[in-house]
Amino acid sequence: MNIEQLSAHRAMISTYQKIEALMVQAASDGQITHAEETSIKAAMLRSGQITPGMCRLFRLLQERVWDGELSLDEQD
Repeated sequence: MNIEQLSAHRAMISTYQKIEALMVQAASDGQITHAEETSIKAAMLRSGQITPGMCRLFRLLQERVWDGELSLDEQD
C-alpha cells in the first residue's frame, strides 16, 4: 500500500466513524427523525464513496426501527 492509498484508507475510516457517530447520536433518544435520517444519508453521499460498511450501519439502524427498538418520527 502506498502513501496515497494509506491516506485514502484513513480518510474513509474517519468518514465511517463520523457516520457511525451520527447514527448513534440520532438513536440516543429512542427515535429517529426525518431530519436525522436525511442528515445521515447526506453524510454518506458527501463521503464520495458509500462503502458496504456504511450500508451495513444504515441497515442496522433500519432494522432497529422495524423491530420497534426505535420509533420513526416523520413529523419534522
